[in-house]
Amino acid sequence: MLAFIIRRLLQAVLVMLAVALVAFLLFQYVGDPVSQMLGQDATPEDRARLRTDLGLDQPFYVQFATFVGIVSRARPADAGTDAVELRSIDRSQAQLLLCMTRTLFPHDFLPDAQYLKVVIALDLKAGAAQDIGTMIKSSLAAFPVDFAAMTEAKRADYLRSIERSPFFQLVYKETLVGLYGDPYVATLLGYEGSSVEHGGYLQRGFDDISWLPQITPAQP
Repeated sequence: MLAFIIRRLLQAVLVMLAVALVAFLLFQYVGDPVSQMLGQDATPEDRARLRTDLGLDQPFYVQFATFVGIVSRARPADAGTDAVELRSIDRSQAQLLLCMTRTLFPHDFLPDAQYLKVVIALDLKAGAAQDIGTMIKSSLAAFPVDFAAMTEAKRADYLRSIERSPFFQLVYKETLVGLYGDPYVATLLGYEGSSVEHGGYLQRGFDDISWLPQITPAQP
């Protein structure tokens, strides 16, 4: 009986690894997250630094192991802003940005590490362009001193009050692209990946909606 249970557990582990590998391969080469997060104006040095921070310079097996959670990177997933190297903004400003990005797109199941990627991208932009850096720092300086300690509803209310500002638009765009353009996040949300290389959506589940009632065409 014990041998049967062990065998079943091993089979289950192998199946889960196979599914994870397929999902990982589907998203491995769908776009370049560095280009999506930094844009076309980023310098090669900025691109290389962000690629290192995201772990994209690691061997394939390390990235896959991180993807399925078997191993973790040297930086813990929820170590806060202490887990990243900052170029332009300071720790308190990075913490505000982390809190802001989580408020904009709250997903309790996502670790801080996913949102910190956006903070890193904003930090790089602040260092690359003086006007952007000044805008980010001055806007964060105007935040309520207890912003991070506020309830989520009160944080959302404050962000609505500045949603027309260039600062808000910048952070919103970076978070939207950086978060949902991440293959790991997309997989967790159930996104099946690009359909272009599979013949388009018409050939890949475009009409597989099962929750709509079936309608029988009227006879002529």
